[in-house]
Amino acid sequence: MEPLDLPRNFNPDTNMLGREVDGNQFHAPIPALTFAYSLVENGTPENLAQAEKTIAAVLECQETRTGDPHCGNFRWEREDQVVEDLNAVQFILFSLIPILIQWPDRLSGELQDRMTDAIRLGLDEITRIDVHPDYTNIVLKDITNSCLGGELLQDESTAQRGYDKLVRWIRYT
Repeated sequence: MEPLDLPRNFNPDTNMLGREVDGNQFHAPIPALTFAYSLVENGTPENLAQAEKTIAAVLECQETRTGDPHCGNFRWEREDQVVEDLNAVQFILFSLIPILIQWPDRLSGELQDRMTDAIRLGLDEITRIDVHPDYTNIVLKDITNSCLGGELLQDESTAQRGYDKLVRWIRYT
């Protein structure tokens, strides 16, 4: 298998995909993680080395300060000072959890531990936010993240929250 080429907008200084708006550079964790997913899936040594750096860069965008009202969530852009979009955690975990489920053997133990900690914090934030069933795309991410993340972490309470929310969503729709 051949390594994937880095996209034209890949920034090696941030290990993320960049875009320019009004002369300013921005690096969004969601497309970076989507790219990292592809790198891990491809699985060449070069791609796995880059995936480790990119996933680490995404994890740096998580709010981890105890007491912060959005602890566990992620900045929408690396350059943001605070969490501005509460849905970011849903999008990040939607890719992060499957990477760890499908290919843990392709990642270093240290990164696996960091991802596990990030997922745990993110699931706590998802539980606090607890979106209503009519918020379709986000509630479906909530359900998926809670079920799969709870199963991954062997956290029966979180997984059960996801299963129960799925039943509520089905009844609602």
